[in-house]
Amino acid sequence: MTLDQYRSHVKVYFDPLVAVAIRCRLTPNFFTIAALIASAAAGVFFFLRMELFGIIAVALNAFCDAMDGAVAREMQVQSRRGDFLDHAVDRYADIFIITGIFAGGLVPWQIGVFALTGVLMASYLGTQAQAVGVGGITAAYSAVQTGSSSSS
Repeated sequence: MTLDQYRSHVKVYFDPLVAVAIRCRLTPNFFTIAALIASAAAGVFFFLRMELFGIIAVALNAFCDAMDGAVAREMQVQSRRGDFLDHAVDRYADIFIITGIFAGGLVPWQIGVFALTGVLMASYLGTQAQAVGVGGITAAYSAVQTGSSSSS
């Protein structure tokens, strides 16, 4: 993920929260599901034109999304299955939030479809770039910019 470079900067703020979460026996999956619920709530709030509540729900989604990985790392229970679940939930979160925004009439539907396509394609291209060995999405973008490619 492109935000990994900032992890050390926010670690000092998250460490106490992670410690509390572990003491309360909250698992990474708890935070993953909480993030999904928060994103669904955000979509509903945006659809109902309750933007302030939608923004708060998006912030809660982001917090829970950050906490699931932090708790997994601290508990040393990271897994490929957990990473897959996290990424799948992140895409559903994108869909819920963006759909709520354009279905609620906050932006024209064409912009909403363009935004959905953009976030889903960015995720797909990042995954595909890793699968073919050119790294993450930033490496794939750099390869496109410089004209580097390999033919099959």
